[in-house]
Amino acid sequence: MNAITTYQPIVFIVDDNKQIHVYITKLMESIHLNVISYYCAKDFLENFQPNQPGCLLLDLRMPDMSGLELYERMRIQDICLPVIMLTSYGDVATVKRAFIGKIFDFIEKPFSQQYLLEQVQKAIKQDTICREEKQKRQELQARLDTLTLKEREVMMKLVQGQSIKAIAYELSITHKTVDNHKASIMKKMQVHNLVELVHIASFCNLLPPPYNLI
Repeated sequence: MNAITTYQPIVFIVDDNKQIHVYITKLMESIHLNVISYYCAKDFLENFQPNQPGCLLLDLRMPDMSGLELYERMRIQDICLPVIMLTSYGDVATVKRAFIGKIFDFIEKPFSQQYLLEQVQKAIKQDTICREEKQKRQELQARLDTLTLKEREVMMKLVQGQSIKAIAYELSITHKTVDNHKASIMKKMQVHNLVELVHIASFCNLLPPPYNLI
């Protein structure tokens, strides 16, 4: 295994075939991508760090743990890394099982260099987007956690279109109290208007159908 300490996108390879490692490493380095190689699934699980972006090129058939078994372990451990499965055994049942599990792609050996490079770049792009969305959700959740229970209740009614008057009546509080809660909510959530607040609620999956915008 060769170590890389930066958080630039990394192409991880898990394959028990040394020739595959050498071949893919040279191919990835030709477009200036970093590579970390493992010869067994166990080593990958023990060494992978969640803050390392990129994608995983994974051999389907390995002696100790198959590619699909590793993928299941990754899902259990919440390792959200796009997986491109590589195999010389392209039986239909395995392909179907792989795609049902939402593996990014399934490529049969021998593969086209150009196609593999294209899929790796697409997988890295997907990983980047997923990580950005995850970070955004964490930041928004941190803001939501600063709301009091009453503010959270008022916020949910606001984003579902209820008026100040209706909220005051339903919660048995004054209009002024609702206005004060609204002002506090807008400040804590760092938004300037109700539209922005609705988008945050939708992005965080707080809105039930048919309100959810995403």
